[in-house]
Amino acid sequence: MIPLVSIVVTVYNKEAFLDQCIQSLIDQSIKDIEIILVNDGSTDDSINICQKYSSIDNRIVLINKKNEGVVKARIDGVKVATGKYVSIIDGDDWIDSNYYEKFVCVAEDSNSDIVISGYTEERSDSSLPVEMAIKSGLYFGSNCETLYSTMIFTGKFFSSGINPGLFNKIFRNNEMLSEVEKVNPILSLGEDGLALFPMLAQAKKVAIDNSNKAYHYRISDGSLSHRFDSNAIGKACILINSLNERMNLVSSYNFSSQIDYYSAFILSMGILQVVNNHRMPCFISIARKLRNDIKELANSEIKKYSNLDLLPEELKILFAQLADSKYWFIVIREYRKRVLGLFKRIIRKN
Repeated sequence: MIPLVSIVVTVYNKEAFLDQCIQSLIDQSIKDIEIILVNDGSTDDSINICQKYSSIDNRIVLINKKNEGVVKARIDGVKVATGKYVSIIDGDDWIDSNYYEKFVCVAEDSNSDIVISGYTEERSDSSLPVEMAIKSGLYFGSNCETLYSTMIFTGKFFSSGINPGLFNKIFRNNEMLSEVEKVNPILSLGEDGLALFPMLAQAKKVAIDNSNKAYHYRISDGSLSHRFDSNAIGKACILINSLNERMNLVSSYNFSSQIDYYSAFILSMGILQVVNNHRMPCFISIARKLRNDIKELANSEIKKYSNLDLLPEELKILFAQLADSKYWFIVIREYRKRVLGLFKRIIRKN
C-alpha cells in the first residue's frame, strides 16, 4: 500500500537532537507515513540512533551512506520515496503531532501540488512564530501572478515571499519533484531555493497555510553565516546561473528582477562565509583568493544576472575597495566586522 506521506530526514552528526526529531515523526496523528532516514556518513552516534528506531518501527527506511553533503542526501532520499506526497526535513528539527494531518487535509481538499506552512524558529533562549510574507490562500491559474510577483523577493533585502527552505512544505510526488535531483551536489549555500522556486513555478496549484506553525526549525551557531567556505563565491555563481537557467526553462513568467536581488543576497552571503574566520592561519591566502574572485566576478558572465548595485551600501563599498585598493587585506578584516553587524540588523528587521 502506498503511504500518504514520505518524510525524508537528512542526518549528519545530529546525535544531540535526533531522538526528538524521529520520535516526533513516529508520534504523528496520521499513521500512514513513510520515514526515510538518510545518514550522510555521520561520525557521531547518529547511525546507532537511526538503527534503533528503524528496528522498532517498520515505517522507517534507513539509508546509510558515505558523506556527500546535504544535497546528495536529499536526492538519495527522494529517489526511494513512495508516498503520494513528499516532505524533506532536517534531522535536528521537530514537529508537533498534528502537523502532517493538517498538511494532508489542505493538500487533499484543495488538490494542491505544493502546500506551505508557517513554522516556529527555535533558538536556545527563544521561540519565534514565522509566517510567509505571502498571505494564506490557494494560488492557481491567473491567481499565480500574485504568488510569482514576490515569491523570490518581496522588495526588502534578505526577504523572500516564500522562504527558500524545503522544510515547511509538502510536495506532490510527481515530475515536478525531480527538481530536487537537478541541484548540483557541491552546493551548500542557497541550494534549497534552487529546487524550490522552479517547483513553485511548475506547480498547477499552491496552498499556503500560515496558521500551521507546528514545524520547529532549530537555529544554531552552525547556521550559514557562521560557516567558513573558501569556495563560497564560486558556488554562489554556480547557483545563480543554475537558477536563471531553470526558471527560464520551466516558466514564461519574468523572474529576472527578483533573481537579481536574490543573487545579490547569495553573493553577499558567499563573501561572508569566505571571511568569517579571519584569524585562521591561512587567512591571508584566503583573502587574496577572495579579492581575485571578486575582480573576476566583475568581468564574468554572472554580471548579467547579478546587479551589484542592489547590494547593501557596505557591500558595494567593499567591492569597490577590493577592486582598487592596495590595502585589500585591511579592507577584508574591517569588512568582516561591519558586515556581520549589517546582517544581524537585517535579520532582526525581517
